[in-house]
Amino acid sequence: MSKVAFLCDLKYPEIWKDGLWAALQILQKDYEIFIVNLHDGQLESEHHKRLAEADVILAWSAFGGSCVNLLRNS
Repeated sequence: MSKVAFLCDLKYPEIWKDGLWAALQILQKDYEIFIVNLHDGQLESEHHKRLAEADVILAWSAFGGSCVNLLRNS
């Protein structure tokens, strides 16, 4: 099963329930999806380690946002 990392920077992930959230729930039927939240307080090296495990990375961020910067500078 392919691994998909969903990279985001959500301050309150427990209240995030929109169309993108619903789409990820549907994708979980066919893919192993894990969330890498830059706002969770983990070290950047830990985020890199988790992203390296993924076959595909989906990032949700504004242009020039923290997720884009992390991927661009990796």
